[in-house]
Amino acid sequence: MKIIKWSRLLLVLAAAFAVFSCTKSEDSKSDPEIQALLRQTEAIQEAINVGRLMSRNTEEDKHTAQEMLYDLKIALLRLNQDPNNDRAIRVTFRLAQDLERLPFIRTDKDQMDRFTSAVLGTIYKSAERNKVDIDPRSWRQFSYQFSNSVKPFRTFATKGLWITDWSQDEFSYAKAEGFGNQAYLVSPEFDLTNIKNPAFKFRHLTIVDDNAKATDVQFNRDLILANAFKVRVFTEGYTGDPFQSPFDPIENFGPIPVGMNFETLNSPEIDLSAYAGRKIRLAFYLDMNMSLLGSHYVSWQIYKFDLYGVGQMPAPVLDNDGKLLEQMFSPGTLKPFVAWTQDSAPTGEKWVPANFRGKNYAKIFAHQTNATDAFLVSPRFDFKDSTELSLTIREVVNNADFSKFKIWISEDYNGGAPGPATWKPLVRTNTPVPFPDWRDNIAGPFDLSAYLGKKAVLGFEFIDAGGTKSGWELEAIVFNGKGDEIGVEPL
Repeated sequence: MKIIKWSRLLLVLAAAFAVFSCTKSEDSKSDPEIQALLRQTEAIQEAINVGRLMSRNTEEDKHTAQEMLYDLKIALLRLNQDPNNDRAIRVTFRLAQDLERLPFIRTDKDQMDRFTSAVLGTIYKSAERNKVDIDPRSWRQFSYQFSNSVKPFRTFATKGLWITDWSQDEFSYAKAEGFGNQAYLVSPEFDLTNIKNPAFKFRHLTIVDDNAKATDVQFNRDLILANAFKVRVFTEGYTGDPFQSPFDPIENFGPIPVGMNFETLNSPEIDLSAYAGRKIRLAFYLDMNMSLLGSHYVSWQIYKFDLYGVGQMPAPVLDNDGKLLEQMFSPGTLKPFVAWTQDSAPTGEKWVPANFRGKNYAKIFAHQTNATDAFLVSPRFDFKDSTELSLTIREVVNNADFSKFKIWISEDYNGGAPGPATWKPLVRTNTPVPFPDWRDNIAGPFDLSAYLGKKAVLGFEFIDAGGTKSGWELEAIVFNGKGDEIGVEPL
């Protein structure tokens, strides 16, 4: 890759000036922001030298990057000594723009985008302060490639939450899927107060499959593509719950990839100028409304998100997700949960540990003809330091009669058979229609304010007359609210 060294002479002179006047990057009169950029530049140079960055690039690309980083370091040193020098401001800005265009591979590009965005934002602020005209072309203010977690985004859903996964070609993404699922993926808050020409784009893929068993609404791919995939903007009225907050729709975010050949598609750059000067959140909303679209399978995969603009944006505000504890299951065991079979159905099914595609859960399935009445009892949870408290349960259900998939809570259970203890029911507020297939579901939220400052145990009771092929899988128990982390005491 050939780079025109249009600034080489100026930079050599700048280097001579910098070395003559101050050979140390920790000069007491220096600009702290420029000093931070210098340290970052040196760290990236070192990372390339030892192979932590650009390990899969060509030697020519590495050499080009090192030359440009050297030039950038010299320009920053010059600007550090003379922060009002309009030529140094322009040179530094253009070097950062050139560095942004280098062909970094995906795993390195996120780090380099954060670095060049920091340089461009700092130098742009200096240019405005000194009334220096520079290229108004926008640059990345925020970039995120989903990998091990959807954070700093947040997810809300009626059934299956957005989770991360990997494709066969080793690209990671966030996805929401399922039958009749309505799921939000909400960005952190972006402060566009000082950002000009804000815009965003994303790379995504959709999968839409006909459910041959569905008898409610006939499969219509075009109808699903037109109505199930939505992008929304939340502004000052956001309450923390996207289902209860006002929003503005993004009416056009380009053609939707139909997933026929599993090729992803980049959206066009979507203009956000109407929100310049405001604080916003962006959200991807999978809205598989069954009454309109039927009981058909849909998946939406978001691979990358980029926010652009001119200016220096503060760090995004990360929402506190309010999660006090997420109790999950370990491989091959129910512990710290305990399974019990009621005396009324001693030969019925039992709760057992299970695993599918790396996900651990507790499972019970009524494939026998014998009647079942089986309990799964949680460890004791200590809510003494909680000031607000609610419970949600991630589950997968099959042929579910929810009057027989019971959730209980007890303050006086101390181990042994659950029968003698006092159990109070937690009534489901979002009971879905039963289906003859395995379906993701979220039970709750259940208000547990009556248990603040107390200790309690949860019980999950599965009742079946036998042979119904009903099934219940528990994936996670999530306590949300305010306060310190919840204590867990095995029984």
